[in-house]
Amino acid sequence: MNDIKLGDSIGIIGSDVLNIDLIIFLRSHGLRVNLYDETNSDNVAKYVDYYQHGSIDSFETLNDFIDKSDCVIYNSELINANFIRKK
Repeated sequence: MNDIKLGDSIGIIGSDVLNIDLIIFLRSHGLRVNLYDETNSDNVAKYVDYYQHGSIDSFETLNDFIDKSDCVIYNSELINANFIRKK
């Protein structure tokens, strides 16, 4: 795994109330935060640097999102983990 440096972007797939705290923590430590969300929530979008709305099953949209992030984490049992590993 590569080192994560200040200014790198962390992509989070899935919005959860716990992700707000994570987003605030990451941004306060000098990281950019990207969020991929199925719910299209303006409430969460205001906390991140890049926001993308799309279906968790849309591999083309997910692929685009992953390419915009230096590191990706996900907080959903619905995500296809094999797709993320291949990426």
